[in-house]
Amino acid sequence: MRAARFNEYGDPEVLHIDDIPLPDPGPGQVRIRVMAHAVNPIDWKVRSGTSPVVQHFPAGTGRDASGIVDAVGEGVDASLIGRAVMGLAPDTAAAEYTVLHHWADKPDTISWDEAAAIPLAAETSMRVIRTTSVAPGDTVLVDAASGSVGLATLNFARELGLRVVGTCSPANADLLRSAGAIPINFGEWSHAQLAAVGVDHIDHVFDYSGRSLPQLIELMGDPSTIVGIVDHANGPKLGIHDSGASATVGAFDAIGLAGDLAGKGRFPVRLGKRYTLDQISDAQRDCHAGAQGKLIVQIGELEG
Repeated sequence: MRAARFNEYGDPEVLHIDDIPLPDPGPGQVRIRVMAHAVNPIDWKVRSGTSPVVQHFPAGTGRDASGIVDAVGEGVDASLIGRAVMGLAPDTAAAEYTVLHHWADKPDTISWDEAAAIPLAAETSMRVIRTTSVAPGDTVLVDAASGSVGLATLNFARELGLRVVGTCSPANADLLRSAGAIPINFGEWSHAQLAAVGVDHIDHVFDYSGRSLPQLIELMGDPSTIVGIVDHANGPKLGIHDSGASATVGAFDAIGLAGDLAGKGRFPVRLGKRYTLDQISDAQRDCHAGAQGKLIVQIGELEG
């Protein structure tokens, strides 16, 4: 099979396409024929060495994928074979076949691209929500709310009865309004700025940018009310909750929860540009540059 790989940390050009054997699903895993892979910032962070987690080279890349189950590992019901699913791979999603360690059924009413865009954003956003003691009626500030994790948070927030203030660029203000949030310009966190949009207090902050922790702490007065997913080095030193995940630790049931909502039209995703597997370097470069929407690598095609 064809798979995107890299032999060393570096720029997007270190990525290349190799022909490698099909992976065998391990216990509790499924293997899928990949239809679509969605690019996430963690992909370029791992490839570049910003997050140096590779155990050995050559290494694969990519976590989000949608596709059709064609093999199952020990402990997994064989009736899943042939099922359309979406889920998370261990940095091997940019390939014709990959294994998933967590997955959920793909709703018939959404595309392969939309399905690939859901898993990591859904898991991350629900993990952050559960890190706090949010309750219906609470007001949360989502910093960088127009990204994929931010928008997933807004989707879940509607279901949970939360009031959301989201930071974004002026160009994305209407997008946030359509998702039910109150938009404010990134960096405008003063109590006066919040009062100007009718917000008199914030109960919790979800930091998805990692760029302005001191300012957010100053706004809240209590760093324990802030949950971050980006600055794993400085966040804990400043007293904020740092939320991370692994293949065994996370809010993986959120993939199914998001899938159920998506099937009912209540978990929209924002799709961006599409690429082929041979264009994986371009896809990761554009993701790093801040391209809008979830960037999709189309890999498989249905016959007939």
